Amino acid sequence: MVQSGRVRSLCALMQNTSNYQNRFGSSEPAIAPGAPDSPSGDSAGRERQRLTALAGYRILDTPPESAYDEIVQLVAVLCATPMAVMTLIDEHRQWFKAQVGMAVEETEREISFCTYVIQEGGLLEVRDAYQDPRFADNPLVRGDPWIRFYAGAPLLTSDGFVLGSLAVLDRVPRELTSLQRQGLEVLARQVVSQLELRRSLEYSKTLLSERDAAQADLQDSNAQLERKVRARTEDLHRANRELESQAARARREAEFSQAVIDSL
Repeated sequence: MVQSGRVRSLCALMQNTSNYQNRFGSSEPAIAPGAPDSPSGDSAGRERQRLTALAGYRILDTPPESAYDEIVQLVAVLCATPMAVMTLIDEHRQWFKAQVGMAVEETEREISFCTYVIQEGGLLEVRDAYQDPRFADNPLVRGDPWIRFYAGAPLLTSDGFVLGSLAVLDRVPRELTSLQRQGLEVLARQVVSQLELRRSLEYSKTLLSERDAAQADLQDSNAQLERKVRARTEDLHRANRELESQAARARREAEFSQAVIDSL
């Protein structure tokens, strides 16, 4: 029953997105009214760097992890909202690593609120999406999940890249308190710390794996070298025994020849 509900929600979202694109007419990827322009020049290069940084965390399309689930649950409680998400913005989509109260795993990037968080680089609070020209006709506002309120804090790395956002959402207009805004930003930094820790652990695992592989190769090389040394040593021993045998035979033949000469 829950799965069927999620399928219906996803179908509704896809239909709303299609209607949204048709309304503003484009066979190319649509950009919502008031949405950030497609990056160009230096900004395009910066966006490529951001996508490279995101890929370096190897977190897209990974299974749920309790560290992020718990932060999202906590921020939903802190801000008293029915929905909360940790989103990561890929090239053409926003993907939810963790979520509360949402029934989809990703949406198209062009309709995401988080795109504006990346553009602005700071906390974005939309008190009533119906009254905001950037979002008034957004399919996420006019259809499931019926977003009216949004507040998202950037997931800002130490390199200065915004990977996505930690956000809280509601189906009614509202406003965060200063304490809630502060808490949202603090928890967003905790998400980044978890991402950094996760990447460091993955890197450590890779190094350990490479070390183990190198040790195995070294042990194999040593074993092969030892076998070659033993084989060569045996060859030398055989050659030495053969030389000693030839020398002994030569001495006997010389002694015999000398004895024959002496008897004449």
